[in-house]
Amino acid sequence: MRLARVRTTEGTVGVAVLADDGSAQLLDLSGSESVNSLADLLHSADPVAGVERLLASGATGLWAPGDYECLAPIDRQEVWAAGVTYKRSQVARMEESESAATH
Repeated sequence: MRLARVRTTEGTVGVAVLADDGSAQLLDLSGSESVNSLADLLHSADPVAGVERLLASGATGLWAPGDYECLAPIDRQEVWAAGVTYKRSQVARMEESESAATH
């Protein structure tokens, strides 16, 4: 089972189950009290059962390949980037460089 955040050509953003033929079935999260995002679904006690429940309760539509695009699989998670220099680190490196140049 492949899950993805998708945006349809109509502008709808949601969580979908991707089929082997490339189609995407959007899950209707509006009726769920505990699942409001992909993160909620993935962090639930049993994600597979959660998806099956959502599929059984009705999906919002089946989208053909080309009628949707996959989005980054993050919605509420905190993102840390590797190799990113923060201002404090930059200042510290500059101070180290100046100090080394005077010795």
